[in-house]
Amino acid sequence: MTTANGNKLNKATIILDLRFHRPGMVRSGSLDDVTVDADKGRLHLVKRIVDSPLYRQINTMVNKCRQEIDRKYGLASFLKRGTYRIPASLVEEVYEVLRGYKADYDSTVDEFIDNYPVLVGEAEFQLRSQFRAADYPTIDYLRRAFSMEWSIYETNIPSDGKLAEFVYEEEKAKAKAAWAQNEADVRQALRACMLSLVERLAASLEVRADASVCLWERDAFSAAALC
Repeated sequence: MTTANGNKLNKATIILDLRFHRPGMVRSGSLDDVTVDADKGRLHLVKRIVDSPLYRQINTMVNKCRQEIDRKYGLASFLKRGTYRIPASLVEEVYEVLRGYKADYDSTVDEFIDNYPVLVGEAEFQLRSQFRAADYPTIDYLRRAFSMEWSIYETNIPSDGKLAEFVYEEEKAKAKAAWAQNEADVRQALRACMLSLVERLAASLEVRADASVCLWERDAFSAAALC
């Protein structure tokens, strides 16, 4: 492909990064209470910690969304799974499709979480000796573990003249939030590093017998001791 043709393709297409996150519902089980005519050392037992049509519906929804975006809008590319090259002229249509899926996804997740305590109770009865309370995440964790997100990128420098205003503004807000989170993470890491440094320096103080002078050990300021 010539540079001119490549530039035309870049201007005519957008990169969509579509991400789904959901917690797994499979755990390792114990073979201690299982009788088999085989060497247990060569076997592995897995169990579903919950049996939920709603969870299966969520997985079906994820696959359906990916397939629709890929088959209806995606252009041939070597991008990683979940990343699509789509015509820029169809961005608004794709956005509306994704918003529809997200509304269904979120409502189904909420219904699953509302039913989660009942599912855990059923699992305790059905799994019997294979039931382990530690296998089950909290409801707060589940809410954080489920998500559907997407971002839109240009292969050239992004601009607001190419995208619909609502798409551009929403993507700009996502980028701003991501940078703010990164800034907060860095600030927290620096605080933790400084606290560690102060604790190391305090621990390395050397008090002389007459308590007149306090000295730090020579390696107190070494690179290894800083964090």
